[in-house]
Amino acid sequence: MGLDDAIAAARRRAEWMDTHQRQEADRQDRERKEAAELLAEAVRRLVPYGSGTYARMRRSTFGRYRGPGGHRYTEAERQRCWLLVSRQSTHPQNGQWYDSPILLVENATAVQVWLDFQSTEPDQYISSLEPKAVGLDGASLTLGEANRKGWVNELKEHLAQTVVRYERGQ
Repeated sequence: MGLDDAIAAARRRAEWMDTHQRQEADRQDRERKEAAELLAEAVRRLVPYGSGTYARMRRSTFGRYRGPGGHRYTEAERQRCWLLVSRQSTHPQNGQWYDSPILLVENATAVQVWLDFQSTEPDQYISSLEPKAVGLDGASLTLGEANRKGWVNELKEHLAQTVVRYERGQ
């Protein structure tokens, strides 16, 4: 095989890689769009039913809340939410174990939160830690590292179960 043949083979490999990468990017875009539509529809369906509250706290010198380590905090954001998955896991930054449910929040996103604040109210989720979005590049709905292909179908299942659970008042 001469150099021309090797160059032609290298070009075919490079073209195949470009095509494969483009197809993969297109698939991921379609999945993200489908997931966004599913999340928005689930929020619309859940609004008539009860909801919880997700509050993200941030450290503040004069905050009115005391949190982890005795530091003062103030509320940075508050949204209605619905519980998708209840679980515990370690936070990826500090390695500590927390209750870390996955919530559907009213802005039509699903996030994993680490509850480092103790709440006295039922269905209230309070955290000073940055939430992690659920999705292809984010948190998994399962505890293990699931096969990330098909995550939209997994999300659809959890959303359907959540809608039924809230419809039934459970």
